[in-house]
Amino acid sequence: MTQLAIHPAAECFRLMTKEELSALAADIAENGQTDPIIIGQINEAKWLVDGRNRLAACKIAGKEPIFETRQFINEDAIRAFVKSRGERRDLTKGERAMALAMLYPQGPRGRGKKDVETTGFSKSRLDQARQVLRHSPELARAVRDGTARLDDALDEVRRAQKALSTIETMTERLKAGASDLADLVAEGRMKLPDAIKVLDGRIAEVRRVQETATRVLQSLFNSLFPRDATANEWADNLTKDVSAKFWTGSAELSYENLRACADVMRAIAERWKE
Repeated sequence: MTQLAIHPAAECFRLMTKEELSALAADIAENGQTDPIIIGQINEAKWLVDGRNRLAACKIAGKEPIFETRQFINEDAIRAFVKSRGERRDLTKGERAMALAMLYPQGPRGRGKKDVETTGFSKSRLDQARQVLRHSPELARAVRDGTARLDDALDEVRRAQKALSTIETMTERLKAGASDLADLVAEGRMKLPDAIKVLDGRIAEVRRVQETATRVLQSLFNSLFPRDATANEWADNLTKDVSAKFWTGSAELSYENLRACADVMRAIAERWKE
């Protein structure tokens, strides 16, 4: 028979190891092939949908493989057939969940839509397998082949997603707070963690300046505006010993200028309310 393409649905199950394949080949050599290799056909198109291991074992045993062609109405019918064949396999729950995730990578779409039926494991397990598959087909194949546990693969996916989220968060911080550093990172001239350290240093310096300025203003305010004094009492206390003849400032000591200063202070106070 002409070389047939493998239907993607058939690849949801792993191939046998060398040892397993040798054992199957020995059994076929001694007892013959008891289960045919299934060829699926939709109109004129044909694929091998079940029996990859039997085909390889027949070649090792030097036996002519036995095929059976089955007609399917559509791709969904082929997937349903492959799913039914998988129920005969000795698989862990994680491997079975991943096989089903590969057969049906998309969950139900739309309200009221039902997901594919599971056997031997929960729907949440299927969701986890799909999550791994979306993140890394290579990791999903490791679960399918039994070289990685589904739980371990899921942990790896979550760690990778958390790291990606952290990188995205740091990048957004740079863009918002230090566009110059963000440009250096984008150009490859600075590493992201180093840029974040510089940004944190800038923020710490701004905070230090703000704390110092606030303490200076607070000390002046406390000395000029004793606790429990009214605004008028504060003004009287501030100006009771002031004499215009000793004023040497560049600005004239006048009611208008004092009023202007008061207006500035009032504006500052209003800004602090925000």
